[in-house]
Amino acid sequence: MDNIQMPATFVLMHEIPACNICHSEPAYADCLVPGYAWSYVCHDCFREHHCGLGTGVGQQLILATSATALGDDPFTSRWMAAVDTAMKFYVGCDSAAMADFGIDLDWRQMFDEGISPGVAAAKAIVIANEMGF
Repeated sequence: MDNIQMPATFVLMHEIPACNICHSEPAYADCLVPGYAWSYVCHDCFREHHCGLGTGVGQQLILATSATALGDDPFTSRWMAAVDTAMKFYVGCDSAAMADFGIDLDWRQMFDEGISPGVAAAKAIVIANEMGF
């Protein structure tokens, strides 16, 4: 199965490789690193080498299994990936981890209602906080 290219700053990966620079951490992004060309880099190397995200600069790597809760449709998968990215940033977990904790939201309904990924993530975070997650 091929990786799914996402708009400018994201790419869904079926496996996250190790950092090409330090070799000790999972990669955060695939980006242009001065002196290294295109490389998979972890968070620390991303900051240390002043990498960026965007067309011609780099893409954040997102594990596809956390982004496919709404099926194989690339649009809904991108929506879910954006939700998971926001949740990981703010609370350090994704929708799968929340479901394991017993917080199982109707993501499909939120998507169908036109709720943005940011608002969906915020709703999930509020519920998680109320439940002591």
